[in-house]
Amino acid sequence: DNLKREVAFYNVALQAVHEARVLCKKNSVPFARPDDFFAEMVKTDDHMAKVKDRLIFETKKMEAFEQRKANKEHKLRAREAHAHRIAEKSKAKKDNLKA
Repeated sequence: DNLKREVAFYNVALQAVHEARVLCKKNSVPFARPDDFFAEMVKTDDHMAKVKDRLIFETKKMEAFEQRKANKEHKLRAREAHAHRIAEKSKAKKDNLKA
C-alpha cells in the first residue's frame, strides 16, 4: 500500500532527524538557519497557484458529486414515502368501505 509505505518512510526520516539533532547539539555543530535566512523556493508561485487551483477544483467537483448523490437519495426516499402514504390511504379507504 502506497500510503503505508509513505508513512514508513516519513517515520524513518523523522527518527533520523531527531537522532541527528541530538548528535549536532552534543558535538556543538550549528544546524539552525539564521532568522534572516531566505531560501529559494523549489517551485514558482505560479506553479503553486496552479496546484492550489487544481486542489480547489477537485474539492468542488467532489462536493458537487456528493450533493448530486444526496439529492438522488433524497428524491428516492421521498418517492418511497409518497408511495407508502398512498398505500396507507388506499388501505384505510378499503377498510372503511368494508366496515
